[in-house]
Amino acid sequence: MDSFCQGLSAIVGSEGVISQTEPLAIAERSPKIGVAPQSEEEISALLEQANGCKAPVVVWGGGTEAQVGRSAVDRYDWALCMNRMDAILDYQPADLVVTAQAGMNLQTLQAVLSEYQQTLPWNPPQPERSTLGGIIASARSGSWRFGHGVPRDRLLAMRAVRGDGTAFKSGAKVVKSVAGFDIHRLFCGSRGTLGIITEVTLKVAPLPERSELWGMTVDHYDLAEAALSEWMAMAILPDSLDLLNPDCAARGGLPAKITILARFSGFEEAVRWQTNHLKERGYALQPMPEEVEMLLQDMPVLGDPLLHLRLSLKSSDTAAWMDTLEGTGILYAHAGSGILHAMAWEEAHAHRLADYAFAHAPRWLTLRAREPFHHIAPWKPDAHSRALTQRIKSQFDPQSILL
Repeated sequence: MDSFCQGLSAIVGSEGVISQTEPLAIAERSPKIGVAPQSEEEISALLEQANGCKAPVVVWGGGTEAQVGRSAVDRYDWALCMNRMDAILDYQPADLVVTAQAGMNLQTLQAVLSEYQQTLPWNPPQPERSTLGGIIASARSGSWRFGHGVPRDRLLAMRAVRGDGTAFKSGAKVVKSVAGFDIHRLFCGSRGTLGIITEVTLKVAPLPERSELWGMTVDHYDLAEAALSEWMAMAILPDSLDLLNPDCAARGGLPAKITILARFSGFEEAVRWQTNHLKERGYALQPMPEEVEMLLQDMPVLGDPLLHLRLSLKSSDTAAWMDTLEGTGILYAHAGSGILHAMAWEEAHAHRLADYAFAHAPRWLTLRAREPFHHIAPWKPDAHSRALTQRIKSQFDPQSILL
């Protein structure tokens, strides 16, 4: 293993070697070495060497979801960190298209785009840590997915390196392209197991003239469900429709009540029309302070729950699920999209959450699980999907070195 580490060090140089590997631990197992390449060519060389030694690797972006799906690893030899590949490679404001290296974090990119009155309408937790490659590889999306879609919807093209060290590109730097199968979109949600994303080309949007967060409280979840159903049928276009249980609302600095939140953005006149339309229909909307939205954006990563599940549901079922799970902890739903974050701190509450979710949820993802829940499945087992994903992985990573 010493000669292997020396080989990796020779590729990236002394500045690219990470000697303190404890922060890169997965399932309490630290790698022998961490390396931070500066180019796609270095990544290819690193993977070629790893293939020769059959040395498994975990790719690190900002580390915000590095543990997800990796509750147990048999062998973890080295870590590849993308933090030195964080440059903008091409930006055409007139075309609303930007190309950047995968290690750039979202907050840095947004700062550059804002200089040209543009934005990338993503709001995952911890934008100061979340890298572009990591957001795409984990398919992370915040509450704005209701109005702006998921990361794959804005991914025009990418470059990546397969597990055997072969670099390739997919897509084109234009909105409309017939360049073949969208391999780049296949990588969305692959969590670094098919290849290492090195650069991405994204479709950005004009910065809205006005954005506002509005909310209202209700006494029962059936009232919340009725309101959300009517709102989604109206001629309004909110960026997000969220539903908070009382514990979540209190954590976000609001009264401890069932709370519906809606964010509107666009031209000032359009935003005003939409909020007035809801008020005219009898909904007691109140403007929400900006810090509430910032707190809620990071809500899925606040604290250290015993169990944190992300459930994928029908949007029409979200309120009923929250009613059933009330009392287990924090429940925070992107109700318009059917995504429910359920977090439990007490063991009895975590058992109740897990038992019900695993028995009834169409899909789930385990985002956090501590003792005695650390051995639960990372996602809902599906024999057909598992066989398909294994066949796909064998094409991109024949030696299965990408964990």
